[in-house]
Amino acid sequence: MIGLIFGDTSFPLEILKKIKKKRLNYLIIDLSKSKKFKKDKKSYSISIGQFGKIINILKQNNCKKVLFAGKVSKPNFSKIKLDLKGIYYIPRIIKASKLGDAAILKEIIKILNQQRIKTISSLTYNPELTLKKGNFSKIKPNNKDKKSYSVSAGQFGKIINILKDNNCKNVLFAGKVSKPNFSKLKLDLKGIYYIPRIIKAARVGDAAILKEIISIFNQQKIKTMSSLTYNPELTLKKGNYSKLKPNTQDKSDIDKAIKTLNSLSKYNYSQGVVVRKKKVIAIEGKGGTKKMLIKCKNKKYKNNGVLVKFPKKKQDLRIDLPTVGLNTLKQCKAAGLKGIILKSKCNIFLERNKCINFVNKNKMFIAVKWKKYLY
Repeated sequence: MIGLIFGDTSFPLEILKKIKKKRLNYLIIDLSKSKKFKKDKKSYSISIGQFGKIINILKQNNCKKVLFAGKVSKPNFSKIKLDLKGIYYIPRIIKASKLGDAAILKEIIKILNQQRIKTISSLTYNPELTLKKGNFSKIKPNNKDKKSYSVSAGQFGKIINILKDNNCKNVLFAGKVSKPNFSKLKLDLKGIYYIPRIIKAARVGDAAILKEIISIFNQQKIKTMSSLTYNPELTLKKGNYSKLKPNTQDKSDIDKAIKTLNSLSKYNYSQGVVVRKKKVIAIEGKGGTKKMLIKCKNKKYKNNGVLVKFPKKKQDLRIDLPTVGLNTLKQCKAAGLKGIILKSKCNIFLERNKCINFVNKNKMFIAVKWKKYLY
């Protein structure tokens, strides 16, 4: 006897058709919204929270194996119908739901396994419903198509397989990746395995997330290289890059900003601080530099104050370097600031010529420091 735990979509219908064709003994646990299997005499319409009832039905019918197929909508836990075993197991399900739908299914499989009920592949009786390696259309992917893969941040298995299949021993990170909503993140099996480490790192800060991802790649023998490896010209070295140089007041503001950044937690997400007249006006928050600079707008001041953008403390300098471009400088001008200070070779500076022309035209400065100020 095989237990068929069915949800919505047409996939369960294909499986049922094959099961009947093979004349196998079965029963259906119908979790579909529309109760599409209610006409089948071997079907039981049950709430997903009635674990006791589900387990009893399976055991009474001597079902030692179950098969999941079809989409089961994530329940509203405050309205779900529970039996005694459901009350016992629901805390585990709610905890798993915070990691995504795949984690819920994994937890249910674990519960069934504890009851000595094994979960088998949904393709056991329908191997023809999956595609093997090869092309299945007249048009084949060209080289350009093959070099790009659209993947969810939680699909670690898929990402690692793509890299290994293409013999990638090095990876390079570039561009902003928004912090995901972990409860809605699409996960594969490796994603489920690694996500607890990522969530734990997220509590410490964004830099810790990136550090953990690098550690995961490193365990897979995939090395992370600097985002500037092939574009060293995109970073500024020590020196001044504008006609105007910081004066004594500016240097005091710069000192204050650097001391403020150095006092922050090593995994703090802040890479920027704005100081005006030795007073800290703003520290970069989760919203980034743009939001911070909007808060700094003050009609009283024009060309007064500095933005210092340095890497986070103990940050891995291969990734997530402070990035400055023309838009950043325009936002600084709108905020009434006089200039920007960066750290030598620890920055990404885009649209260099346009930026330098802009600061010279607006009597602002761009300066880069190393161990000592270079004005």
